Amino acid sequence: MVTVATAVSVTTRIDTDIVIAGCGPSGALLACLLARLGYGVVAVHAAPRPARIEGLGQRTIDVMRAHGLVRALSAVDKPVRRRAHWGGEAGDYNQEFIVSRDTFDAALIEDARSAGIVCIAGRCGTIQLDETGCVLDIETDDGSIGHVNARFFVEARGRAAPRVRSGGLHGPKTTGLIREVAASGVPGTVIEGFRDGWAWFVSSRNQAFLQIFVDSTQGLPKRDGLAAYHEQLCGHLKHIPQISRVNCTGPVISRNAMSLLSPDLVAGCSLRLGDAAVALDPLSGHGMFAAFGSALAACATINTILQQPGNADLAQKFYSDRAIHAAMRNARIGRDFYRLETAWRDQPFWAARSQWPDDEPAHEPAGSLPASIQHMPVVANSLITEAPVVVTADHPRGVWRVDDVALAPLLEMVRRSDRTGANELVEILAGQLKVRPIQVANALNWLRSAGAIS
Repeated sequence: MVTVATAVSVTTRIDTDIVIAGCGPSGALLACLLARLGYGVVAVHAAPRPARIEGLGQRTIDVMRAHGLVRALSAVDKPVRRRAHWGGEAGDYNQEFIVSRDTFDAALIEDARSAGIVCIAGRCGTIQLDETGCVLDIETDDGSIGHVNARFFVEARGRAAPRVRSGGLHGPKTTGLIREVAASGVPGTVIEGFRDGWAWFVSSRNQAFLQIFVDSTQGLPKRDGLAAYHEQLCGHLKHIPQISRVNCTGPVISRNAMSLLSPDLVAGCSLRLGDAAVALDPLSGHGMFAAFGSALAACATINTILQQPGNADLAQKFYSDRAIHAAMRNARIGRDFYRLETAWRDQPFWAARSQWPDDEPAHEPAGSLPASIQHMPVVANSLITEAPVVVTADHPRGVWRVDDVALAPLLEMVRRSDRTGANELVEILAGQLKVRPIQVANALNWLRSAGAIS
């Protein structure tokens, strides 16, 4: 493994193991995970983006805590109420943690630096890839030019990553129009649908932003007309409480919000990560959680390709299948949520999104297909290997373990067992598998909930 210092002047060529273009949520977590495995990592990050506030779910917080992103965690505010006006109903739905993205992104970079990653502020230029690795040209913010020579390249610049000209999958063209507004002083978030799109209002004690998402298939007004267009759209909103007395304090920032599945997920010595691989509709609210999940999968994938080249095809299949499954499931969940808003079902915005990507169910009912045991790629000790997994209707990619209990041998044991009492059976299985009875009970509960056993 190559080890490099954390402070560097990019005036010559740097040799390292892995170079990551981007140091947002997915790039920063992946960099930290790879560094902990002993790899030398260089991450190139762009200048800070315009200020905005985003919402995070509890699962995202749990991932950050589990993997030691302590500085990023400290940038997250306390949870606030999430209110929705959708499908003719209004209510409070769970809660979310709000975070200022400029502060959060800076904290992610500090987490990466503390893990020993070389973080370079600059712009990525030409990338040259061959079977031995890559060379990435960089122009830093101070104007100097350098090159990073690495064994592996990761594209993690989100939606700003260069697009492949053909292939892949994308949803209806959607643009988010973001504008800072006067803060109400009461932290919280509100979502509301209207004829031509939907809006999300988020307020901390000191800042507030209104984001409006519209169809951009036919284009949008030019930059100098966006403010008037944003104000026009605001006139359709009825339930966001602060909107009637908001004072717009900033320009309208537009950003791509289209669902996307890239065709070139992983090949040779390169991999696409986070939004550069799978970008979700913002309506899902799971974008950052999905980005962190892709980093966890990418770590084992890259480690396998570099350490066990004979399993490279298996690792690539694991990563690609996971990304495709996540993209399709989230797209179908989003489709079903759009279908709940029936007031404008015939309007172009809603009609297009309630029909994409298809009519397949997002979740098959538990037990609708018999459970089977199949050999599939799994992650073991940060490497991709093949193991027997339990495949069910709602888990077509299979589940290997629950509470450190391998499900396939457990299911086979249950199928071979006689009608022993439940408590006695748990004790017997725990002894055979050399785990605690509570672990077996948890695994059996999962098999039962998935319809694999009665």
